[in-house]
Amino acid sequence: MTGAFICGCIVFPVVLLALSAGGGLLVRRLGGGWLPGILVLPVGFGLLVAICSFATYISWLAPAAGYIALAIALVGLVLEARAGALRAQRLAGIPWGALAALFAFAAIGAPTLLTGTPTWTGYARIVDIGFQMDFANYLAEAGRAAVGNDSSYHLVVSKLLNIGYPGGGQATLGSIAALIRTNVAWCYQMYHAFAAAMGALAIYSLLGRVSNSRPLRAVGAAVAILTTVAAAEEGTARATLPVRQRLVL
Repeated sequence: MTGAFICGCIVFPVVLLALSAGGGLLVRRLGGGWLPGILVLPVGFGLLVAICSFATYISWLAPAAGYIALAIALVGLVLEARAGALRAQRLAGIPWGALAALFAFAAIGAPTLLTGTPTWTGYARIVDIGFQMDFANYLAEAGRAAVGNDSSYHLVVSKLLNIGYPGGGQATLGSIAALIRTNVAWCYQMYHAFAAAMGALAIYSLLGRVSNSRPLRAVGAAVAILTTVAAAEEGTARATLPVRQRLVL
């Protein structure tokens, strides 16, 4: 149990951080250095999702998605290090953005971090989270290869594949969990916590257009990203209502 907790709650987000950093630095290097430091991680995380999503669309390539993401991140880190740019980073504004990101990460990761168990917010109201975990596992193992309906697991996956479910988040979750050989159940909540942290960084940067106060932007970013939790809770609450009541709402 302790090993699973360490892998899912510590190693998993650290690996996501490293992969996002490497991917973001690669994008900045290829773009001629135009990318602001505060956006390196969010852009790198977006690249990570794109890589895992693309790789899992090719069935035979799906099991290697995490390793492909790792290789690309290493290229970004090596190129940046060789250019000597890692030592010349400007830290202006980054500590406040990091504070907003840490707050978002802690707020969403708290159920798992504080209980020491694989806990998922909203699961008591709607069990679709289990379907998402199944889909994440399948994408990481077989990509989007067609499956039969010989089990409830395959039935769920088949329905999601048949409707063309995007699956970028699920592909990333499953691929990186497979990369560190950890059960998706332990990584699920931490993946959402990390995504929220990346969203907070992006919002912090965006708020620079309306305010020069870094503390105010940090507070705004931290509060804004947590509305996604409220929206999710509202959605799960509605899902438990009878259809007639949902139509009224």
